[in-house]
Amino acid sequence: MKNILCIVLFFMLLGTSSAFAVPASPFPMEVKQPDGTVLELYRKGDEACNWVETADGYSVIHNPESGYWEYAQTSLQALELFSSGVVAEKGVQPPAHIKKGIAPVSFVPYGPPQPSGVKVDAAETVLQPDGKSIVLVWKTSAGLFWRTTHDGYPVAQNPRTGFWEYAVREPVVALVPSRILYRPGVEAPQGWAKHQRPTGCQRR
Repeated sequence: MKNILCIVLFFMLLGTSSAFAVPASPFPMEVKQPDGTVLELYRKGDEACNWVETADGYSVIHNPESGYWEYAQTSLQALELFSSGVVAEKGVQPPAHIKKGIAPVSFVPYGPPQPSGVKVDAAETVLQPDGKSIVLVWKTSAGLFWRTTHDGYPVAQNPRTGFWEYAVREPVVALVPSRILYRPGVEAPQGWAKHQRPTGCQRR
């Protein structure tokens, strides 16, 4: 009995590990620009989703081509399906804001490769963490894959709870180099936004 309890506890902790991601250090890190300038930068976020900012809150990113740390700008990568917080249940109509038939859209090479064993348009019964079953169907378009309920409502799995939830479509942005060097003591370009971050970090 004791062994069974230990195994159950292990899997419970494994399933909730993302909720306990280690936050970034509050202390600055020193980096050197190719011209010898030393910068003090701060890591933000946690081990699952992170970015780098200056002391005054501007997001910066290392440009691998030039070797310099530059002001970061956001780049729209895709329109992705995210869990809405509303659990999908068999025989239960979703709220009005959940739209049927929407699909992810990619503007750049984006997204994981085709999941193994996928049979597009084939129905599959999936168990939710509470033991209730729902029927999901794989869909594909332009190299992207997602799932819907049997009646066409898109779903996404909530990584924190494990539940398949009705999905909403939202922009996915990444931080990319702006080609504008960050220099200590020099004002940022006029109107440049502070605290920019990638999409995954915005949702944490």
